[in-house]
Amino acid sequence: MTAGVGDSVALRERPWTEADRLAALASYAMLDTPTEPAFDEVAQLASRICGTPIAVVNLIGDGRQFFKAEVGLGVRETPLETSFCAKAILEEDFLLVPDATQDARFDCNPLVTGDAGLRFYAGALLKTETGLPIGTLCVLDTRPRQLTALQQDTLRVLARQVMAQLDLRRAVAEQQRTSQRDHFILESATDYAIISMDREGRVTSWNAGAAAILGWDESEMLGQPCDRFFTPEDVAAGVPAREMAAALTTGHGRDERWHLRQGGDRFWANGEMMPLTDDVGRSIGFIKILRDRTEQHLEAKRLEAIEERFQLALEASGFVGAWDWDVASDRVYADASFSRAYGVTVEEGETGLPIARFIDGIHPDDREFVLARIAETLERGGAFAEEYRLVHAAAGECWVLARGLCARDEAGNPTHFNGVAIDITERRKAEIGRAESETRTELALAAVEMGTWETTPELETQVWDARTRELLGHTPDEPIDFETSFMARVHSADRDRVRETIAAALAPSGGLLDIEYRTVDRDGRQRWVHVRGALIAGAARRFVGTVRDISQYKATEEHRALLIAELQHRIKNTMAVVQAIVSQSLRTAITPAAASEAIGNRIAVLAQAHDLLTHTSWTAAPITAIVDGAIRLQGGRSARIRVEGPEIYLSARAALALSMALHELATNATKYGALSRDIGHVAIHWAIEGGGDDRILRMEWRETGGPAVTAPDRPGFGTRLMKSLARDLGGTADLDYAADGVVWRLTSQLRNILETPVG
Repeated sequence: MTAGVGDSVALRERPWTEADRLAALASYAMLDTPTEPAFDEVAQLASRICGTPIAVVNLIGDGRQFFKAEVGLGVRETPLETSFCAKAILEEDFLLVPDATQDARFDCNPLVTGDAGLRFYAGALLKTETGLPIGTLCVLDTRPRQLTALQQDTLRVLARQVMAQLDLRRAVAEQQRTSQRDHFILESATDYAIISMDREGRVTSWNAGAAAILGWDESEMLGQPCDRFFTPEDVAAGVPAREMAAALTTGHGRDERWHLRQGGDRFWANGEMMPLTDDVGRSIGFIKILRDRTEQHLEAKRLEAIEERFQLALEASGFVGAWDWDVASDRVYADASFSRAYGVTVEEGETGLPIARFIDGIHPDDREFVLARIAETLERGGAFAEEYRLVHAAAGECWVLARGLCARDEAGNPTHFNGVAIDITERRKAEIGRAESETRTELALAAVEMGTWETTPELETQVWDARTRELLGHTPDEPIDFETSFMARVHSADRDRVRETIAAALAPSGGLLDIEYRTVDRDGRQRWVHVRGALIAGAARRFVGTVRDISQYKATEEHRALLIAELQHRIKNTMAVVQAIVSQSLRTAITPAAASEAIGNRIAVLAQAHDLLTHTSWTAAPITAIVDGAIRLQGGRSARIRVEGPEIYLSARAALALSMALHELATNATKYGALSRDIGHVAIHWAIEGGGDDRILRMEWRETGGPAVTAPDRPGFGTRLMKSLARDLGGTADLDYAADGVVWRLTSQLRNILETPVG
């Protein structure tokens, strides 16, 4: 077994474990990488400043040390057993060995005991932000020597410069991975237009969905006002501006209206305007999401988005400058570059200024917390490290990392506070860009209620967000395994098809997954989902995708099929009824005009009943609307026509039958019965009797105050119709020609005619 750093000095107490240290080193992915000028220049500069023949940027691994850059050695790696640096990383931040032959830690080291052996070593630690040492920037010589205080400070500064480089590269790599994932997620939907705009409503990005839906491509729309895809009347009414104002005020501005395609064609779309904010919550623009509803309506919910391609700055962070603050006299002495960055002249920095003058160079939003941290450091002494913005940099606002050390006298009073500032603007830009990317992704996913998932191509690991777990039938904390858990929630009828489709997507010739299937959760609830995914190549291949709920879409398809079948059935029945109306009306009419009127009125009643049923997708019609429609031509409810009864919903067949029956009664009452006289009245009453499945509907039409009633010599169309319609009303109907007025009574089993409305 190879000895680790922790074994080199077993008794020395250290605030970290070797496993934590090696994990931190691995996160930078720098072992065994080629040489790079940025690090070579640091080693060369350290050698020149310290006047040593050897200088190394050294990373301490497990049982070995790897030289990212070296001067004077000619090798890239050496064992750890004889390493000076293995002991250096056990120090706080610096190890100085003027003469190794006089140091008990190294006097027996094979690298020292030879005639031309090493005699001098000085190393500044490479430490992460959490204090874990991963290597050193060191200089060596074959003769004893010393370093001046300035040379030692310079080594420390250069070591921090190396760490700044490493931190920047890690942040950039992470953003690239995040951007790649976000890009695929937003491109996994195909029927949404996603448009980002600045605060004035000018287009800043235009996805492929927008090009497909609206007609313009991105190059034609960048910088153009969003007014171009609103209708002229909406632009004149200020609708785009109102949507943006609503987004800023309430967080979203919704609309459902006509929009324009390239060339002037109009399409109906629903959309939402949402604000975009930076990392401190300030508004920087808007995101507009549109969905074409002209033909597909609720059938498609795909979203396709093109995430902005971020331009990452890969240049090394620059050295801003150094300062020395004489606390007692409150004079800050700074070099030329530090002075310029903080907005003072080179001469003022050399002769010294109060600390307040340099504080003025800090961004106003950051000054308060920087002053508070300076006060804390003065009170306790020791190290200072903070990130903040400057406003006087040559390139405008920039971010710096200021590191310093406050020295105190024997009485505990602060004497000197000195340090350096390093430009970390590029690293902060990378972090802010990643946050904005994640924000846009979250907004888009939230707008379409889509879940995301990620797995390895071998399905060994599964990483699902909460929405994906919900859609695929899993609880938030349930372990995910492809065979026993992923597949267990797939509907048994779809399971083989899902397994075959996934296998095909994972095959060398595959790479894309696109499938719709059913899931069943622990409670037996079933839903339809649409899963899409693709392989993303890289150092570690990943299978990334999205899932969305398409249950409503599937239900709509099924309902539409049922409606088509029902419509065909209704058309046949309606034609039969119309045929009977025409035939019987012609048979009983005295004149062609009378026949025309009777036929027209009866077909109008039939159409009116159809209208009622259309509003509930031909599933049910309210009885009150049926009654009101039948007496509409007689003036509706009044002192002469009294209506009373509870609201119930009748089936389509019963609704048509009742409409025809009441129409015939109302027509006869107007021509010959109670409504033919001013003193006549009609009372329409119905009630529900009994309970459970045995409930009965009793309905009565009663006329009073009309002329004396005599039964007709022969039954007319209306009489025959009302008796035959009793069968459609699920019971019996009785027509009584009483002397004081006609009475029609209906008795029906409620379960035969009752229906529940849809929607």
